[in-house]
Amino acid sequence: MGCSRFIYNYMLADKMEHYKKEKKMLRNTPASYKKEYPWLKEVDSLALANVQMHLESAFHKFFREPSAGFPRFKSKKSSRKSYTTNVVNGNIFLEGKYFASLLFCCENQTAEKNGRKIYWDRFCDAGNVCVFYR
Repeated sequence: MGCSRFIYNYMLADKMEHYKKEKKMLRNTPASYKKEYPWLKEVDSLALANVQMHLESAFHKFFREPSAGFPRFKSKKSSRKSYTTNVVNGNIFLEGKYFASLLFCCENQTAEKNGRKIYWDRFCDAGNVCVFYR
């Protein structure tokens, strides 16, 4: 979760700095940061790719409707401790009451097999751990 915030903030800072110098948007990827920070190689690559997509989405929203506000840095204190990853080749699945050794605090439901992608969001709030799918 901290890695997602870390990479989001660094990508945002680099985009802002590049725009000030070049007056063009930087198309950076999380892979370019793995050389500088080798510990990022241990993190789920899909989670980092989703960070890039979230940042791109924030910029698109800002340019479409400026009232949405410029993308902000993620704070360690006031952030919703979460990250998003994708299901690839069944690497994440619902089974019983446990998922990745975490107890569900919500009702367990089975996902329909309809060929759509399933995205997982994990967040911790007030000591509870929940996993939701959409």
